[in-house]
Amino acid sequence: MEPGEPIEETMIREVREGAGISIKEFDFLSVYMGKRMMYKYPDGNEVVFVMFFLK
Repeated sequence: MEPGEPIEETMIREVREGAGISIKEFDFLSVYMGKRMMYKYPDGNEVVFVMFFLK
């Protein structure tokens, strides 16, 4: 996610960038994130992975 970017826009952008698919309609089933999804790179950068489940 970019700072200030809504979850819906993030999901649409990431699917387009990663899979080349344009999403027009969707229903959220779940969003998963948490401590187990946090990662710190050797250079010190920290990220949190977020999984979107939709239909």
